[in-house]
Amino acid sequence: MASESDAWVRPDWWDLASCRGRHDLLSSFVPDAQTHDRRAGQKVPTELAKLCADCPVNLICYESGFRDRYAIRGGTTASQRDAIIRKERRDARAS
Repeated sequence: MASESDAWVRPDWWDLASCRGRHDLLSSFVPDAQTHDRRAGQKVPTELAKLCADCPVNLICYESGFRDRYAIRGGTTASQRDAIIRKERRDARAS
């Protein structure tokens, strides 16, 4: 039986990302799993926010971030994406 990692394929759009090859920013994009707390309300560091805002694949990165529970995606943190999901659910229930 194939594992989940065997089925994963790197998306083509990653090659177009502004952060591609920016290993100096890796610790900023992906927080340490030992200390990560999605409830902390983290903010995207200014340098990363600018990089994401100018990125040609920002939207697809942002959308894919809803499946990523840790990394900054499309200029948003996991906690920011969680808040968006909670708001959409509340709005749907109110409709």
